[in-house]
Amino acid sequence: MSSLSSASKSLMDQMIAFELGDLDEAETVSLFQQLIDDGTVWRLQGSYGRMAQQLIETGRCLLAPVSQRDYFGNVVPGRHDIEPGQPGTGQFVQEQQLSSDDLPFDPLS
Repeated sequence: MSSLSSASKSLMDQMIAFELGDLDEAETVSLFQQLIDDGTVWRLQGSYGRMAQQLIETGRCLLAPVSQRDYFGNVVPGRHDIEPGQPGTGQFVQEQQLSSDDLPFDPLS
């Protein structure tokens, strides 16, 4: 019988906490950045992909370091595959954080 690694258990625990609404903004962003970076988010139920896309578009998360494939085989570009300053790049994240420090965070909006 195989067992899950402690990292996988921790990730699952974080996902359960997210589903229950128990994560704060920083924890939610951290969870989704991890799911984006390893490509998992694009293979989960649609609400996770939509949340990741929202976090990318608002400058709270970066695209993954390399391109990924979603559940349907579509390519999701990596952060270095797009022009600097576009959503998903480090430059965009920095610009958004500088201009929106006081904006409220609603992970379900």
